[in-house]
Amino acid sequence: MGHGIFENEDIGMGYEIFENEIVMLLIGVGVLIFILGSRTRLKSLPASNILIAGFYLMLGSWILTVLEGFFWEGVLNHLEHLCYAISSVLVAVWCWKVFGGSPRDSLRRKEAM
Repeated sequence: MGHGIFENEDIGMGYEIFENEIVMLLIGVGVLIFILGSRTRLKSLPASNILIAGFYLMLGSWILTVLEGFFWEGVLNHLEHLCYAISSVLVAVWCWKVFGGSPRDSLRRKEAM
C-alpha cells in the first residue's frame, strides 16, 4: 500500500490516512472557524451564500476523504468526488454572478466607465 499514517495489513484491514489529507482537513476546519466568526462581514460579499455553500461542500469532501480510510471506501469516495464537483460548480456560478455574465454585459460595464 501507500505511505499512510495508519496501515494494518497484518490483520487484513487496509485502511489508510495520508498526512496531506489530515493537513487539508485541519486547514479547512481553521477556515470554517474564520467563516463562522466573520459571518456578518462575509454577508457583504455579493452572492455570499453560494460561495460559502461551495466551501461547505469542499470541507465535506475533505472529511469524507479521511473517513473513507476507515470504512465504506467506495461509497465515501463517490460522495467525496460528488462534493468536489458540486463545490466547483457553485464557485464557478459565484464567479460568473460576481465577475461575469454575458460578453455584452461586460461590454456595457466597460462603456459605463
